[in-house]
Amino acid sequence: MTAFVAMKANDVKRVIVISTFGIGDSANQVGWFVEYVIVPTLLRGSTEDRAAMEAVVRASGFAFVIVRPAMLTDDDATGPV
Repeated sequence: MTAFVAMKANDVKRVIVISTFGIGDSANQVGWFVEYVIVPTLLRGSTEDRAAMEAVVRASGFAFVIVRPAMLTDDDATGPV
């Protein structure tokens, strides 16, 4: 919460955070593969933290954007976005 105090003191208007697809109100949009394979293996341990982060952001009183990319990579772009 200290960050939010500093943000209010500096007149910040909007918070943008990166979360994970399948958290919060996007949970009902994931398929069985994500729900039963990806979340319990690759994302184990981080989903609860990200859900808690989203709850704090929503309760902060700031305008916010929560970005939930399905997959990020460092590879070169391939095809249209």
